Order: sequence, then structure tokens, then C-alpha cells
Amino acid sequence: MSKSLSIPLAFLTVTAVVALSGCSNFTESTESADKPNFTGAAPSTSSAASSATETETDAEEDSADGSVDDTETEAGADKGKDAEAGGENKIIPVEALDSLWVLALCENQAGNLEGGILPENLKAGYPHAMAALKRNQDDTPKGAYADINGDGKDEAVITYVCNKGGVGWPDNLLIYDNDLNYITKVEDWEREGMAPARGHIQQLQWTEDTITVTWRAYGPNDAACCATQEFTGNLTLDGDTPHLETTSHQIVG
Repeated sequence: MSKSLSIPLAFLTVTAVVALSGCSNFTESTESADKPNFTGAAPSTSSAASSATETETDAEEDSADGSVDDTETEAGADKGKDAEAGGENKIIPVEALDSLWVLALCENQAGNLEGGILPENLKAGYPHAMAALKRNQDDTPKGAYADINGDGKDEAVITYVCNKGGVGWPDNLLIYDNDLNYITKVEDWEREGMAPARGHIQQLQWTEDTITVTWRAYGPNDAACCATQEFTGNLTLDGDTPHLETTSHQIVG
């Protein structure tokens, strides 16, 4: 089953986006899928309250009979070790993505986003140039959240787009750790001699340990506006090296 990431990165559907795609035929599916989106709301308090009540009841019973379950003691010790090793896996709120640090891309300078947009003083100076998080139709950042390197913590994979005020570059897929420290970017997009199209990232889906990316590429006779090749691949991370293994290829449009 897929892991939920909307409301704190849980329960919303990953929807497709046409905004910032840079090409009129890059219309993505708006069908619902059992895949969540980044959002910033807090987790349900009802389940948390229930859990807290059960914990308090167990503590009272243990106190009354003077016993403590050995399993609970071991679990507490393991939790302490996890904290010493860097803490537990965090839920990343959507608001944190709006101030991500991004590396120098598209001739722009590196720096922190403001409201999900690169500040003007860091841009290359082209009129109407754009550099920002790519967003879904519900205005959430187009990204995914999964443990793709096996460290027990989820990484954030974020789509970032930029252009000189007109035609854009292919999208950038940036990878951050669970504390939103930048790790690397995906650069291995060419398949069968077909280069990635403008605004090429169409959809991100994920499970606990794999992110599935769907993107468009130019076929031999494609016009710049209208890429007809669609690839899907699974993204994992080996140390700081991303691997995008192709799982399907089809002609679209």
C-alpha cells in the first residue's frame, strides 16, 4: 500500500499539473490515484488523543501492580538510540518547502526560496524570468516523500522549474534529506537517445521506499511543443547517487 503524505503529507491525491509545463500538449491526467500530496495541515488529533489515553491507562495499570512490560522498556531504549542517531522520521510540512535552499540552476544564483519562488536578486536578470517550485493543480508543490536510500527516514523529492522569460528548460528534480538539507539532483533523463522535453516531469507517485516518476521526451521527429514519448521509472538513492530505472515506455499525444 502507498504511504500517505497529505495533510501532513497525507491523504490528498497526487494530481497532474499543466501549469509551468512549458508545452501546450503536456496535459497530465487529472484522474484520482491512491497517491498523496504535500500539504501542511496537522495530523488527526483524534487518533493522537486515543493513543495518549491508551498510554496513560497502561501507565496507570503498570503503576498499580508495580510491573513494567519488558518489551516496552526495550522499545523505550531503542527509541532513545534513534534520537541519538539523529531523531525519528519527520513529517515535513508544506510550508517548509516554500523556503527550500536551491542550488544555482538555469544561470541563476543559489539561495533560499521565498514563498516557493527564487528572489529577484538571485535571478540572472532576464526580463520575466521565472524560477520556482512546480505545483499541482491544487497548488501544492509537485513532489514526493519516501525513504529512497534505506536510512529509515523519508527523503523529499521536489520539482523545481525555471526559464529565461519564455521557453523553459527541462524540469529539475531535487532530492533533500529528512531535515530538508539538499543532497543531489536527478540528471539521468535521456532514454534511447531521446532527450527530456520542456516541463518534462508529469507525475510523481510513491511507496515506502520507491518514487515512481513519469516524464516526457522528444521522439526523432517531434516538434519542440509536442513531445510524444513518455517514460516511467523508479527512483532510488544510493548514498548521494540517484538511480532512475526505466519501467515503461509508451507513445502519447
